[in-house]
Amino acid sequence: APGKLLTVHYDAPANNTQDDVVRIVSKYNASSGASAATGSGPAIVFAGGILDNQTRDRARIVAPFEGSNVSGLAFHTQNTADIITEKMRIQNNGNVGIGTDAPMTKLHVFHGDGSYPDDANNHLVVESASHSYIGLGGGTSSDVGIHFGDSGGIGRGRLAYLNASDAMAFSTNGVEVARFDADRRLKLDATKNYGSGSS
Repeated sequence: APGKLLTVHYDAPANNTQDDVVRIVSKYNASSGASAATGSGPAIVFAGGILDNQTRDRARIVAPFEGSNVSGLAFHTQNTADIITEKMRIQNNGNVGIGTDAPMTKLHVFHGDGSYPDDANNHLVVESASHSYIGLGGGTSSDVGIHFGDSGGIGRGRLAYLNASDAMAFSTNGVEVARFDADRRLKLDATKNYGSGSS
């Protein structure tokens, strides 16, 4: 017996299939043959009661039409009473936008229009009309940073902040070559050559 108000059960033919178990269709049948409008599409709405015993829409998942034979998936959440707006979009090409329905790269976090130019080599964009940072947090005695690598290894280059000593370290070819300590003194690797304006 089903344990919920609605239970949909389907016996899959194998353990490696993808089966259409539930299908939601929203289609406008126009005699003129008009195509779907951009942004239109079927949706699932999540609603629930609030303090005054009224029912409010809380969230929505939409499959918006994005162009000729292409559609995405949009996630909406409640801002205030009866107002649900889009917060995240997965485009038909796989790009994900948080705060934008038009992500320019694989992951686009949008906080405001900074008129940031598109670049095919960018796979992550964090955009704001004001200050914009990416926060990397770690334990009080742990390091936080960014690794740079290729097929030869993940640690080809590294930019690390050492929380235990409040120092910033720079590494190339897997070896630390420079460090700024907590007193803003620069320590260089004595075995390396350094130059300005020369190779």
